[in-house]
Amino acid sequence: MLDSPGTMVLSHPYQTGGSHAPVVRIVRYGVRLGVARRHFVHLVASIIEQPSLLLRAIAAR
Repeated sequence: MLDSPGTMVLSHPYQTGGSHAPVVRIVRYGVRLGVARRHFVHLVASIIEQPSLLLRAIAAR
């Protein structure tokens, strides 16, 4: 499910490295936000399972 549009939404605005996998960018973004890694991994897993959660998270900002 990494091909889902949700991954592109996260990768595009905060892209730092050219050849890194999207998951690495997502994790780096999470660390940048100061979110605990363990919690963020669960968050990413749930986003991958349910992309609509990602859209809600973005809309909530």
